[in-house]
Amino acid sequence: MWMRDIAQTLAKVFKQQGYNVPTTNCPNPMLYIAGLFDKGVKMIIPQCGKIHKFDNSRMKNVLGIEPRDAKDTLIDMAYSLIEAGYIKRSKKYKGPHAAAEEAQEQEKKEAEKKEGEESEEKPKENGDVKEGEGDDLKKETEGETDDKAEIKKEEEEKKSEEKKDEKSEDKSEDKKDEKTEETPAEK
Repeated sequence: MWMRDIAQTLAKVFKQQGYNVPTTNCPNPMLYIAGLFDKGVKMIIPQCGKIHKFDNSRMKNVLGIEPRDAKDTLIDMAYSLIEAGYIKRSKKYKGPHAAAEEAQEQEKKEAEKKEGEESEEKPKENGDVKEGEGDDLKKETEGETDDKAEIKKEEEEKKSEEKKDEKSEDKSEDKKDEKTEETPAEK
């Protein structure tokens, strides 16, 4: 991975969070001129243009370790530098978890869009109903069943009240009968 690739990877994530990540290349002759005045740049000049190759196949085969993706590692390193205070936090800084959550939300939205496109393209088969088409009918039938249930409850309440009234009337009539029966016997 070249330095420019590293800068572009970091810029994708951190420019949105208020960090300026330079992604332009400096031509080699400019490095030589800058190396005359800056010792730090002079140390980098011997590394320019060299290709370093590393092989991790033995680590994978012998130890069974799967290395992480270089882009994920770079982003995690940058977040840890910010969290530790080596890089000043910007006002728009969201933190490592916020970026992961946003990425998951974007993936969900993309998946929903794809599902929506697939369902629209797919023709109706055997009377299948697309989402939203039968909802009005369902709402109407649900409303009717709710109304019917309320009417039934009211009717049952009325019947139970009538039964209570009848029972209370029967009891009062029984008491009247008892009183009338007791009065002649006493005389």
